[in-house]
Amino acid sequence: MTKETITKPNIAIIGLGNIGQELATNLIRGGRSILLSDRNLQKAHDFSEKLGSSASPMEIAAAMKAADIIIMAVCFEAIKALMHQYALALQKKIIMTLPAPSHRMAKEILRKPLMKRHLQVSYWRHCCRRMQNL
Repeated sequence: MTKETITKPNIAIIGLGNIGQELATNLIRGGRSILLSDRNLQKAHDFSEKLGSSASPMEIAAAMKAADIIIMAVCFEAIKALMHQYALALQKKIIMTLPAPSHRMAKEILRKPLMKRHLQVSYWRHCCRRMQNL
């Protein structure tokens, strides 16, 4: 009987705003290595230094090619553009979208303290904790 080696899938996080950074931090805490990408590559480099050797900064195209699971933590408009621009690279990949609200939607949420608290504390933290189990 041979022993099979089970490899964990490569995970890329595209977008390093609050949501992307929270996900990345929790995945690292859960013992995962991740690929970090943002339209501002320097932001990915800076954040990866903060997280340590388990986080690798990459340009968006390289991250999408290298990853098995791609988490898009960007606004709705950016998701649409990324899906169109990288359609070939995204074939046979698992894609998870966690759209950040648009600027207009964010302003509306911020005017409603209860909604703001619910989104920030309850939903996003819940999602981040669940991501540790990937």
